[in-house]
Amino acid sequence: MGASNSPSYHVVIVGAGIAGLSASIALTLKGHKVTIIERTLALQNIGSVLLIPPQVSRLLDSYGVFTRLVEKDMVRDGLDWLRYADGSVLGKTDFTWQKGVYGYPTLAAPRAEYQSVLYERALELGINIRLGCKIEGIDQGSPSLTLIGGEVIMADLIVGADGVRSKTRAAVLGEDFEPIRGDKSYLCRADGAAMRADPLTAPLMEAGILRSWWGPGRHLIALPLRREDLYDMIAVFDEAYEGKPETPLHTNWNTKGDVDHLRKAFADYDPRLRRALDYVPADECRLWNILSLPDLPTWVSPSGNVVILGDAAHAMRPYLAQGAAMAVEDGAVLAECLSRAEKVDEIIKAMKAYESIRKLRAEKLKNASEESGVEKHLPDGEQQRQRDEHMKMVMNTLLTKIPAKGEKNMHPMHWIMGHDVVGHANVELDKVFGTK
Repeated sequence: MGASNSPSYHVVIVGAGIAGLSASIALTLKGHKVTIIERTLALQNIGSVLLIPPQVSRLLDSYGVFTRLVEKDMVRDGLDWLRYADGSVLGKTDFTWQKGVYGYPTLAAPRAEYQSVLYERALELGINIRLGCKIEGIDQGSPSLTLIGGEVIMADLIVGADGVRSKTRAAVLGEDFEPIRGDKSYLCRADGAAMRADPLTAPLMEAGILRSWWGPGRHLIALPLRREDLYDMIAVFDEAYEGKPETPLHTNWNTKGDVDHLRKAFADYDPRLRRALDYVPADECRLWNILSLPDLPTWVSPSGNVVILGDAAHAMRPYLAQGAAMAVEDGAVLAECLSRAEKVDEIIKAMKAYESIRKLRAEKLKNASEESGVEKHLPDGEQQRQRDEHMKMVMNTLLTKIPAKGEKNMHPMHWIMGHDVVGHANVELDKVFGTK
């Protein structure tokens, strides 16, 4: 992904999270000057584990960071879906064949380490990252950004990568959309040494397997973090579940969770999981409101000089664990689109193309994630039994059959993992701008 022959534009990105940092790298490698504006004084060294599927691993390799993530022991072998009460296997997906089929594996990265690797790469590329800068307003017509204190920053393009509570979004839409506040989540980590010393929980720490226990109204996904010697767990409660935790109106990564309530909420789950929760210290339990967005009317301002991506554009519930992946895809496509604008006046055309290419895919995945949440949280009964039988059928056919060369890939997640992000973008861009 080398620098293009198009003009070099000044791009200001709001937000130094996964979305903003990855987009900044993609744009810089295309020859653009990038400034990142981040409101916090330091990167937030907190958060849950994020999946990096093969199509995103490919992008990260082109950015020069994939090997660094692999070296941090982030490659995972597979995911087991388990019945809540006894831990019996409902289904399995094997990640080990992905490298042979897609060229890259699935990684599972602690958010803080993922962000740190991207941050280091951005600094290597000379990207100007300004921490502790809070925005007062954005003029989509100029375009320009005004910081609290009065400093005005001019740009050719402003990119809002500032999350579900984005301030940039209002400059795009002319008004803001309040996020949907629904499901709740606990983020917690158990002591790995204690789990390994316990015969009941030791097997959970042995392999690079993610495990997801599905039950009525809530589920929990977990994996061992071998470098940190921790067992990372994310418990998600459906909004309608009677036993969901009470949360304040606004939560952040430091909102303390009630570990006793967490244990009580999963008291009828697999004994191994119950014991793992016993090894969670009180200060390793966080509470989080899961926020999402409705499908927005547009991601591009009337001028075409302000756009949004990632959670600012399509925040989704975490049931397919693809939110961060979609954000990285957004940034890659944005960079391809901007590289087709041969003059400033063509930026609006390029950004409309970005929206056309990305919006449908992101919203399709957002809807699929909603459906996956319903499936995971079914109450015991006929629908649940039909789901379990279907899972066993899929496990014994589509999830285990590795497609031969030239054979159609029937894996149910192929439309996600097998997507050629840059290739597809350029096919669509050729229709708009002509062949490169």
